[in-house]
Amino acid sequence: MQGTYNGWLVALSIVVAILVAYTALKLAARVAEADRSVSRLWLLGGAAVMGVGIWSMHFIGMLAFSLPIPLLFDISTILVSLLIAIVTSGMAIKITSGSHLSPNRLIAGALVLGAGISAMHYSGMAAIQIVPMIRYEPALVAASVAVALVGSFAALLLAFHMRFGKSRTIMLARFAAAVIVGFAISGMHYTAMAASIFGPRSFCRGGVLLNNEWLSLTIAAITVGLLAVTLIIEMYDAQLAATSRLHAGRLEQVPDAR
Repeated sequence: MQGTYNGWLVALSIVVAILVAYTALKLAARVAEADRSVSRLWLLGGAAVMGVGIWSMHFIGMLAFSLPIPLLFDISTILVSLLIAIVTSGMAIKITSGSHLSPNRLIAGALVLGAGISAMHYSGMAAIQIVPMIRYEPALVAASVAVALVGSFAALLLAFHMRFGKSRTIMLARFAAAVIVGFAISGMHYTAMAASIFGPRSFCRGGVLLNNEWLSLTIAAITVGLLAVTLIIEMYDAQLAATSRLHAGRLEQVPDAR
């Protein structure tokens, strides 16, 4: 049974992936710069925002795919894939917020993040209540995991080295990095989708029927809004921290009147 894609939803999923990657780069910088107590809050909040963003991209990509039969989904399994995305994102932000990123730590982080992204995708696919179960082409599954690992390696490396600086060059570099990472995340998803094999007499049962286009647009709108609010709060917090440091520096320069 052959599936088809909605081109507009595919494009939407890629745009979401790029926005998520850019937000992740900014969050990694905020966690690294903030005081320890505030840093923990940014880590927790960043994990949630980034996880929801990555999951949204993959879910929109799933909704962009359609078969000649209606697809039914198990909501609890979808939520499990979301949880995996949040935990994995938290680990990625934590890894890139340290003062040092050794080659071994980078490789270990890429393995964990890549495995997490892969687990999120395939657990999300398991939410499709189709009989018989989806089979997979081993070579394409391996390729999708390889793309996830390489993309994770690039994401962690770029996030670590682009944490600091607010010049135009750094901003453009972050955006270029976000495009690279966004396409890597998307590439993993659509390679994994290509690995899926649906039987000729497949049918779905026992799940929830979702309106693909409207749900995709709703998820995208919520995700973009969440990312935008996060970036605004991040900029405000960074400006507030910079003002506080400047004020503290001026107080230290004031001579003791005694």
